[in-house]
Amino acid sequence: MIKLLSLLLLLGFSSIYANDLNDKVLAEVGNEKINYEQLQRAYAKNLNRGPEQLKDLPRDSLYDFVNLYINYRLKVLDAIDKGYLNDSAVIAEYKGNRKLLAESFFFEKKLMKPKIDLILERRKWDIRFAYIIIPKNMADSSTTSQAEKKADEAMKKIKAGVDFAEVAKEYSADPQTKDTGGMVASYITGGKIQRPLENALYSLEPGEIYPNILETNYGYFILKLVEKKKRELAYGSHILVGSVTSWNEEDSIRYDKKADSLISLLNSGADFAELARVHSDDESTKENGGSFGEYYSRSSGFQKSGSPLLKSFEDGLFALKDGEISGKVWTEYGAHIIRRDSSKILDREEEFKEVKKLYKRIYYNDDKEFFIDSISRSYGFTVFDNVLNDFVESVDTQKTTLGVDWDANVNDDLKNKQLFQFNKKLFTVDDFIFNANKNPNLRGTPLTRAGIKIACRKIIEDDVFEMATASLDSEFPEFAALLKEFQDGIILFKAENEEVWQKREFDSTLAKTYWDSTKSKYLTNYQIDFSEIFVLTTKDANDIKKALDNGASFDSLAKIKTQRSGYREKKGRFGLMDAKRNKVAQIIDTNNISEGQIQGPIETPRGFSIFKIHKVVEPRVKTFDEAFSEVAPKVQDITQNQLREKWLNRVKEKHAVKINNDVIDEILEN
Repeated sequence: MIKLLSLLLLLGFSSIYANDLNDKVLAEVGNEKINYEQLQRAYAKNLNRGPEQLKDLPRDSLYDFVNLYINYRLKVLDAIDKGYLNDSAVIAEYKGNRKLLAESFFFEKKLMKPKIDLILERRKWDIRFAYIIIPKNMADSSTTSQAEKKADEAMKKIKAGVDFAEVAKEYSADPQTKDTGGMVASYITGGKIQRPLENALYSLEPGEIYPNILETNYGYFILKLVEKKKRELAYGSHILVGSVTSWNEEDSIRYDKKADSLISLLNSGADFAELARVHSDDESTKENGGSFGEYYSRSSGFQKSGSPLLKSFEDGLFALKDGEISGKVWTEYGAHIIRRDSSKILDREEEFKEVKKLYKRIYYNDDKEFFIDSISRSYGFTVFDNVLNDFVESVDTQKTTLGVDWDANVNDDLKNKQLFQFNKKLFTVDDFIFNANKNPNLRGTPLTRAGIKIACRKIIEDDVFEMATASLDSEFPEFAALLKEFQDGIILFKAENEEVWQKREFDSTLAKTYWDSTKSKYLTNYQIDFSEIFVLTTKDANDIKKALDNGASFDSLAKIKTQRSGYREKKGRFGLMDAKRNKVAQIIDTNNISEGQIQGPIETPRGFSIFKIHKVVEPRVKTFDEAFSEVAPKVQDITQNQLREKWLNRVKEKHAVKINNDVIDEILEN
């Protein structure tokens, strides 16, 4: 009992401590208190550390980051002291970028997140369903009417108690499923079928029939949910006994006997992987001991490729528990002996990335249009149809607003009529014409009813977003923090420009002093004076090397044999080349080469080379002028750091800094 009480107290303390950690103040800068949550957010964001926690860092690393963040806050506070928050340029930049940040954040949180969360929730389940499809011909209204009537008949029979499978056989137009009672063989999960069908199916429990006929552009659907299972990923291996190139009754008997003997060996303790390597006829997996090398889902296939397994194999794999080995599972390839090696739960982070890509590719644009339209209407956006009709009649609906004088036939009386309203503000036809001609986003608007209505909404879109995003700061603390960081970044840039970048001047005396103390680091590269005979084939290269070994002149052979463009007349001579900058010289080994030495043949890009080394110039210390381009940036860094240090020291006199060592010790110890 005492042990249990101690454990409960420990668990309770851990929970309380975890909740309290974010509020712990690690440092103070002036009147600002810097807590753990603030530092952790900055650490994760600025250093791309992901889930790594500050409390798990070594002591020195934690203190380094605390000091780095303190310096950042000191510079921001000085920028505030300088009055940059009231600077008109800062205010304009902040407002402009707030709009962009707000729109992106708004759609992410208000539109995408709920939709993606719904798909992710559905992806916890694999489902199988049956359906009846009655297609319609959109070009023939009488056929469409007949299709609707036929769908009604089928639904009435189902509601009257006739078996769904029987109705599917009678009414469904899908030849692949009607004979199986409408049953779809494969499993599906969220994001794998048309959304209206998915919405309907995930509202059902197994055995239920969706009460309404679903109409799509293709036809009328009647749906039944057959099965719903927790989605799982299985890792499997197999031994295949069979061949797609040879399959007859005699082979079938032979495969059957061989599979039986392998199963007997496995039951006697034989190693599955070794049997697969020796006996499996699947060339793609046998070397891996029969392993497929990746996890598999019934509804989405292999994790990497997305490829599906044959249905009978899939059923065999998922009928097993981890570590179990199947009997013979037959497919068109032969007899399989399957082992289910392991299972794993779904990785929500991986799923999230995949689903987000899928959503943005398939649904986002349509959802965004509908979303914007619904928001606009919620703020009073209305198009007056009677005026819209008159407007459409006065323009050429085959053209767009790119046409010359597209509005020439719109009379003054119509121009003064109110075409639409938004947030109690009225817009005339003339207002529309003005915007259509001036706003780049409206260039090329189709002069149809639909085109003009969409353009009306685009005219007020900026106002819609300004209203819709006005409360994001208070609704989402992370957005308020994002804006604060962005604003701090703007004023920090101005302060750093004033205190450091505008004041930095290149100090040539400091540069010379720096070079004097570090010049041993600045060395010239190896330089090699060489000639080359370049040929395209190994045979030519070997023949030339043999001739050279027998005393032939390198220059003479280079003059007639080298195939590098422009080098025959030079007898292959490159002259003195930098061993790091010249691509051909880079190929020559600079270790222990000597003058007069012949190297090769060496394989080079597009051929083979034989080199003769005329001279090697060893590295030496560069002169100040030669090293200047390397020294100058380092001297500039020194100057900037000195200016930055003076700046920070001056700010610290106004805004005192305090690091709470006891709090940091407590965090590290826990």
